[in-house]
Amino acid sequence: PDFALTPEDARALVELLHRLDGIPLAIRIAAARSNALPPAAMLSRLRGQELLSTEGARDVPARHHTLREAIEWSYGLLSGEEPAVFRKLGVFVGGWTLDAAEALIQDPHLTSPLWRTLGLLVDKSLVQADAAGEGGRYRMLEPIREYALERLREHGEVDAIRRRHAEYFATLVEQAEAKFWGPQESEWFHRLEADHENLRAALRWAAERDDGDLGLRLAGGLAEFWVNLGYLPEGRGAVEDALARAAGAPPHLRAKALAGAGSMALWQGDYMAARMLLQDALALADEHDAPRTATMLSRLGVAAGLQGDVRAAQDLQERSLALYRQADDPRGMAFALLHLGRTFSRLGNFGRAEELLTEGLTLNGKGGNTRAAALIKANLAQIKLKRRDGAGAATLASESLRLARELDHRRALTYVVMITALLSAQGGDDERAVRLLSAVDTWSERTGEMVGAGNHDPGAYADLRTRARRQLGDPGYDAATAEGRAMSVDQVVDMTQACLEPIARGDARAAAPETAPRPRSPLSDREQQVLRLIAEGLPNKQIASALGIAERTVKAHVTSAMNKLGVDNRAHAAVQALQRGLL
Repeated sequence: PDFALTPEDARALVELLHRLDGIPLAIRIAAARSNALPPAAMLSRLRGQELLSTEGARDVPARHHTLREAIEWSYGLLSGEEPAVFRKLGVFVGGWTLDAAEALIQDPHLTSPLWRTLGLLVDKSLVQADAAGEGGRYRMLEPIREYALERLREHGEVDAIRRRHAEYFATLVEQAEAKFWGPQESEWFHRLEADHENLRAALRWAAERDDGDLGLRLAGGLAEFWVNLGYLPEGRGAVEDALARAAGAPPHLRAKALAGAGSMALWQGDYMAARMLLQDALALADEHDAPRTATMLSRLGVAAGLQGDVRAAQDLQERSLALYRQADDPRGMAFALLHLGRTFSRLGNFGRAEELLTEGLTLNGKGGNTRAAALIKANLAQIKLKRRDGAGAATLASESLRLARELDHRRALTYVVMITALLSAQGGDDERAVRLLSAVDTWSERTGEMVGAGNHDPGAYADLRTRARRQLGDPGYDAATAEGRAMSVDQVVDMTQACLEPIARGDARAAAPETAPRPRSPLSDREQQVLRLIAEGLPNKQIASALGIAERTVKAHVTSAMNKLGVDNRAHAAVQALQRGLL
């Protein structure tokens, strides 16, 4: 009755309840200690088990004097094959499927089907069955799992069973890789997400045993999963750690892992590192593996484009597309066309960009990849927005939103929310625009993915924020920011859809972006001419000749434009000006 929860205690209490797994006896014992120990102190004592002692209590059966004794008592009631199965199941973290248990427990002396033994352990409350059916999962409460591991160590079986556990999940990752990019991709992403704790445990074991090849099989194979479900810092760290431990691994394993690390660096906004990692991967790639080589070229192209090297980006994407066509890979062609379309959009050639993206969408229908469809539709929506077709942009963005939500693809969802923020602001609702952008900021902080990495125009969003602060005032702007950062994903999706639907229907007020004035350019006419020619790939000498001015004058215009746009090289200046509609 004297216990009062403070904000400082809240996090420790949540972790404490998680560690106790909701076990009534454990919670009852812990609650009895609340007068003497704050939650943080209880949490620190939990591992030592002294927290859960009931010494001196007269109303608790002898077998329940400690939670550990309660588990020991239940373990002592097991018979036949049950103890051996129970202790081996302790290596699973976060649950397991029947298939995983059967792969792990390969004992020729077992006489009963494993599913039957699992059922007996469920009946005895040592295992929890979370769902029935083929996709059902089992799990152990954490204190019970720790006890099972102790018994496994006593029997000298830990190393053998943990190796089998790690090998099983490495094989599962390889099976998942074969399904990425296809119609079953979403299903496999969810399956890996369900076993993420097991995958982390397998990676830890490979690192502890300094098994570089196994670590690369796991980390390199998980890269696409980590990229698409927003685990960039964790994933990149795991891959780079595995690479450091496996300098002598087979080239194909190192190439895959390097490409994965490069992809994660790319979406973190670390473009220089991304290009170096991807180039190293390309040097090790199997010349006969055209699809993988094409993927590396494509991602190198994305990195080049985001660094402002648009011509190099175009060349790399075209080489990637040619390899995918050679391999007759419609899924790969769709992604290559997506990235090539983005490149032409950066160059301001929206007509060609739209043609390429539309072709990619058609080809993707043959490959059936939801992720590609969501991303292509989002990029088509962005082009419609640049062309001041608000209704067209909203229609495509709504379609992308639906697909992104089905897949839980945060990058595609981010693109749509950012497009919607622009539409909302151009329709006069600055407050909603700020909320949406602030929600995206929060996602970026959680996932480590750089906001705007991809085909979005950072200048337009900076302008939006500046204008919104001026319109709303500091208190209104700050309030909208706080509200956006506190919104759940579902709330953001609902707000986004509520904004897009009337615009897609052609609502007069919502369609305001179609008649919105072009932004007033800070660039002089001559600076705009120079930047257009830079975007076309001309060096300063040729620009000087084309405009009939001295080369030093061209350099002066470039320097002035760079200063006005806040960038540090000529290519960035051209890209910024194109993206902001200043040319």
